[in-house]
Amino acid sequence: MIEQQSVKQQLRDASNGTNLSNFLDALGAFRAVDPTVPATQFCANRIKHFQSRIQGIPLRIAILSSFTLELIEPALRVSEFCSGRDLYFKNIAYDQWASALSTTSELDEFNADIVLIILHLEDVGPLLARKHLETSEITLDEEEAQLLGLMQSAVESFRIRQSTPVVF
Repeated sequence: MIEQQSVKQQLRDASNGTNLSNFLDALGAFRAVDPTVPATQFCANRIKHFQSRIQGIPLRIAILSSFTLELIEPALRVSEFCSGRDLYFKNIAYDQWASALSTTSELDEFNADIVLIILHLEDVGPLLARKHLETSEITLDEEEAQLLGLMQSAVESFRIRQSTPVVF
């Protein structure tokens, strides 16, 4: 426990500086002692703090999803920072992806370098996901066409405003 507190304080101290090598050493030491989810969140917060102090060139990633990805962002931030990538994230979750693409929104303000859309089939096509054996083919085709139409319409609306790559 004492070692964990010591490396945690070293990480705090290193994040207040601008020396990347010292920060990466402290980050590695802390992750070796505590690989838990709360520790990953702590590391992600320290990385954000450190990033605000240095002049890096970030990659801005917008993640639109039909569900919450709150635990994914810290893990991505930590692993990618350790690999030399400076990522900034904007998460738009809970099935707001279509409206974020279709209308001027916080997605436009974020000015992402890439937009990732992660959809859970049970959220966007519940019949296709759960009731495909007991639902008629016509009904399934209608649900599929509706989903694909929404995806196409939303991306086309976004394309009018932005040229950012969109990946499903």
